[in-house]
Amino acid sequence: MTNRFNTFKAKLISAPKNNLLRCLCGLIVLSMVFPIHSSASRPSEYDIKAVYLYNFTKFISWPESAFLNASSPIMICVYGSNPAKKTLEKLSEKITRGRPLKVNFLENEDDADTCHILFLSQTNANRALPFLKETFGKPVLTVGEYLGFVESGIIEFKVDDDYRVKLAINLNHAKQNNISISAQLLEIAYIVKTEEAP
Repeated sequence: MTNRFNTFKAKLISAPKNNLLRCLCGLIVLSMVFPIHSSASRPSEYDIKAVYLYNFTKFISWPESAFLNASSPIMICVYGSNPAKKTLEKLSEKITRGRPLKVNFLENEDDADTCHILFLSQTNANRALPFLKETFGKPVLTVGEYLGFVESGIIEFKVDDDYRVKLAINLNHAKQNNISISAQLLEIAYIVKTEEAP
């Protein structure tokens, strides 16, 4: 079977170096929102993705200028239909890296540059470009789920049936948006590079 991350037009620099770490990360983030003894039904793909959006905040660094002050929240924005809305709303109750977390559901790209993490869902893939243009060169981590997103965004990810998450990260776009990504996250991702702006 062809690996989805081997089909990019972007240059594939490296593949994940630590599959065990990737599995453990999946189990850790699952336990944060879906306790082991919970009677809730099996979490969906979008529940997993919602929790990973939270987990990204632990491995991403933004410039100080991305926040109004020391107590300003980290903003996770979502555009497009998302079945895990309730899970995302739970994340607003959390504190991460000493800052409160806030989730905002966008209607259009006008407020995209107020986000720290912007998730663009598969349902609105044809509307991604205006968001990417609006956030280009600004400290926004763009995250998408449709095939090829990483060629114009920063992180593309897919959740397998066994909860393993496959990530692709575009280092050029992260640098253009003044986003720093920790080595721990890079170790479990496919790394690609492109030169063109979206």
